[in-house]
Amino acid sequence: MVRKKAIIITIVSFLTTLFLFTSIRVSYAQQRITATLSAHPTSYSGKCPTTIEFRGRITVIKPGKVQYKFIRSDGAFAPVKTLTFKKTGSKEVSTTWTIGKSYSGWVAIHVLYPRDVKSNKARFKIQCAAQAQLPDLVVKTIKCGPGNKLFLTVANIGNSPLPPGWRAVADIFFDGVKMGHIDLGRPTSGNITPPGGIADYLVAFDIVKPITVKVFVDAINDIKESNERNNTKVAKVKPCEEVALPDLIIEDIDLDRNCQVVVKVKNNGPGIVPDTVWTHHHPKSAGVYLYINGKKWGGATIWKFDPGKSLQSPGGKATYTSKLKVSGTATITATIDHTKQVKETNEGNNKRAERLTCKVKPVITGYGEKCGMKGGRLTILGRNFGSRSGKGIALGGHGIHVDLIVVSWSDSKIIAKIPDDPRIQEGQWYYTGIEKADHSAWLSNINKNITICKALPDLHVVNFKYEGRNVTFDFPLQVVALGASKNLEISIQNWGTADAVGDFSVGIYLSTVRGGGCRPTSIKLWSTTVSTGLPEGENRRFSFTITIPTDLSTGNYWMYPMVDDTNRIAERYEEGNCSNSVPLRVVRR
Repeated sequence: MVRKKAIIITIVSFLTTLFLFTSIRVSYAQQRITATLSAHPTSYSGKCPTTIEFRGRITVIKPGKVQYKFIRSDGAFAPVKTLTFKKTGSKEVSTTWTIGKSYSGWVAIHVLYPRDVKSNKARFKIQCAAQAQLPDLVVKTIKCGPGNKLFLTVANIGNSPLPPGWRAVADIFFDGVKMGHIDLGRPTSGNITPPGGIADYLVAFDIVKPITVKVFVDAINDIKESNERNNTKVAKVKPCEEVALPDLIIEDIDLDRNCQVVVKVKNNGPGIVPDTVWTHHHPKSAGVYLYINGKKWGGATIWKFDPGKSLQSPGGKATYTSKLKVSGTATITATIDHTKQVKETNEGNNKRAERLTCKVKPVITGYGEKCGMKGGRLTILGRNFGSRSGKGIALGGHGIHVDLIVVSWSDSKIIAKIPDDPRIQEGQWYYTGIEKADHSAWLSNINKNITICKALPDLHVVNFKYEGRNVTFDFPLQVVALGASKNLEISIQNWGTADAVGDFSVGIYLSTVRGGGCRPTSIKLWSTTVSTGLPEGENRRFSFTITIPTDLSTGNYWMYPMVDDTNRIAERYEEGNCSNSVPLRVVRR
């Protein structure tokens, strides 16, 4: 019984071994993999460096994944790659090898999975031609230097010096944006002219935050080099020194006379604003951004509204006048550097909001006088003057600003006195404007000019009496007979700012047209000469009797006095030379 069991076990073991052997042979047949590779070209002679291309094929007889890598004669490592075969067949593979010297070698395919298989060695040969004697400029170092300035080291690694009289620049890029360039011929120290020469450059560009810096030497290809493909270097650079920082704030938000939003910005910190704010132009450049009633509106970059760099120094200020116009009342919010481009001592004070109301602006349209007198009154005409509270009126232009003395103020007319200020020149024009009481801003237009009158006399008839009665505008009609005599009295005064010098006359006239008088061509009844002139502010009185001519035609007349009836005196206003007239009806006796 025992012997029978042993025989059965032996037979089972044989059959199991035979099955496993057969399965392995079938599996081996199913997993058969081949690989081939060739070099293009197999032989090269010429300028170096050069590139050899290797083209190959991997073939399988069963779907699945294949892992492989390229191996080389110099022992260099290559990454493992994977091919997926969905069916039996071949797939092409390729690689390249760039070599800068004479060399003979090979490349092969090494299949790692599912079987260890190597292709043929694709052999090649390179014979480099003799190299020209040329310089070769490269960037050795990019880092942060003293004062957080960009620091570079450039070297000539070629076998020849730079040519006589050479000129070349290096372009500088911060985070992909060109900042400018430097002159390679003006290093901080060193010299790149000789072969092996090295030079350092401390560049004026500030490193204010971590950035990616790219330097491109010989950017416009002024220098012929042995290798034109190694002129660029990129490095990440961050500030290396602690320095005083700026602090940008919105100092004020207001409306101008056109109700456009005006924002005043200040550097409130102890440090300067970096140059990159003005030189680094990109969509995230530091600037002012506005919101109206919580809605985004827009703004402007610092480099655009402050080209003179007023904000750069501590305490510096700049003003941005926007095109945002407010109608009625609105909440305006202004931010400075909302894109966080400037590192500041306080990042939490970059915003300010104000509720602003657009008020109708005062408009000056003209003046009641032809010219303004120093010490005299000026009538300013216009609209929307509003109340006087918080406002003033001033004379400006030609380097002066003089407050006028307000006599009366209404919505459409202001009467003000011009001070007798030595800065105000006679014969010169000036403008007037309504301003804030603290002189901080004009509230009205300032484009209406008034000339200051030259010092002149101004003769007026200040009183006229007929038979002892003052003549007024509504003086009653007087009936007089031809040849009748009447007692008259005239008072004249010089209202001007200068003496009336020389002779002038005063007369009594008759006119047939009311209001048509004040012309010496009317009928003269009486006249006298003032030979002593009339000083500024003084007056004269004349009492006399006139007789109605007997040859005068009967009818209605108007009798009026006239000073300087022959126009001997140049006056400020000629219109005041006459006064009210007496209506007469001349009849026969």
